[in-house]
Amino acid sequence: AHLRRQLSLTPLEATASGLVVFSQDPRIVRRLQDEWQAGASGKRLEVVNLGLPMYDTHQELASLREVGLGLAPDLVLLVYVVNDVEPTRDGVESLFLGKPVVDEFQARMPDDFWSWFGAKVGSVLPSTGALLGTCTDWEWRVRQAVPSGEQYAPERFGRGVRGWPRSCTALLAIRDACAEAAVPLLVLDHTLPAVPSLPPFCREHGIELAELRFAPADHALGIVNSRIDSHANARGHDLLLQRLRRILDERKLLPR
Repeated sequence: AHLRRQLSLTPLEATASGLVVFSQDPRIVRRLQDEWQAGASGKRLEVVNLGLPMYDTHQELASLREVGLGLAPDLVLLVYVVNDVEPTRDGVESLFLGKPVVDEFQARMPDDFWSWFGAKVGSVLPSTGALLGTCTDWEWRVRQAVPSGEQYAPERFGRGVRGWPRSCTALLAIRDACAEAAVPLLVLDHTLPAVPSLPPFCREHGIELAELRFAPADHALGIVNSRIDSHANARGHDLLLQRLRRILDERKLLPR
């Protein structure tokens, strides 16, 4: 209902190719639209971004059904991130029911100095505690909590144990809704850390998938805003936009 109030349910312009995109950051797709409009092809591209921060796949499915397909798009892009594997519904239910969801895996993660110190300071100075907490060696703490000989995967530990099956169910429903509307669907894998089960699941169920993930070497370029805000900065968006253009061009998903 919130999205329905923001967008009028009228089809995208008949003279333009229309994309419905689920991404928590609108800048990439907006730049894609602006650059296409400024090109010499004479064809227009119109983008509607329905992504919101912390959405999981079930919420994206609801947005697609409630708003996205009513716009009669020519293409649906779903940017898949780790939020898709960590159901936000659990957090909402815990707030309303007063029963916090217990994450047994996170409870097993040992503290290092920074996480311990940040928690102590945070009880008095929350912002300072959060800043100190960003210095924690998260990868070391995760390795200590993962059983010996196993490798961490978001869909196999913590909230991912509940979230991954829910996400799979929603992905299949998104696939079917797009197929029924004769609209191509492309899932863009932007998970960090990677969700190893996503590519084989998409292959098995006929969902087109492309990798839109930063490589480890990219992080040495300074591509995020800060230690607290790990979202891409201007340089990071340049990299993502370059890769998105290549993906869409290789799959011939944009008008020529």
